[in-house]
Amino acid sequence: MPPLDQLPAADLDQLFGAQSLGVPREFMHALHHVMQTEKAGTWPRVLANCGSALGKKIAAALDQGLTRLGQPALGELPLETCVALIERHCAHHGWGLLKLDLTDAPTCGLVVARLDHSFFVEALDTADHSTDALLAGLLQGFFEHVSGQQLACNEIACRRLGAPQCVFVIGAPEQLEIVAPFVGRESADEILERLRA
Repeated sequence: MPPLDQLPAADLDQLFGAQSLGVPREFMHALHHVMQTEKAGTWPRVLANCGSALGKKIAAALDQGLTRLGQPALGELPLETCVALIERHCAHHGWGLLKLDLTDAPTCGLVVARLDHSFFVEALDTADHSTDALLAGLLQGFFEHVSGQQLACNEIACRRLGAPQCVFVIGAPEQLEIVAPFVGRESADEILERLRA
């Protein structure tokens, strides 16, 4: 069997062991419109909660698939392998091109994720707010399962608001609370420097 992070897409489908439903951009645009019309500001909270549940479900399904293949569970694998699997999952299911950076994990306990070609940025072309709350929640839930710790994931830059790419940071909730007031006021790099200080 090839390394887990190099499995072909068909094997990933078997490994994740769950069906997926393709959602057209028009549906997501309409859902966003209805949520904003009914109660403005609910999109980030509701989508983050849904994403967190989805991330945990993906991780649990992946653990089951790994067991079927005679492999260790996610929590026993190197973090780099878990990262490669969630990157492949996001690309395979059309979320966008996600790249996670573990450089700050040993020293600051932070994982930085950068997303290009975000499905939500493209689908929600009239949104005036960050659009990727579902993915932020997914990353939080996935890495909570992997680490066994309570985590938070914040989108600190969004291409919908003019940033070059969407940027997320995953870490302890108390770490990320400190920089929440600077999101939207400072660049992702400036916020990351605050977290590293």
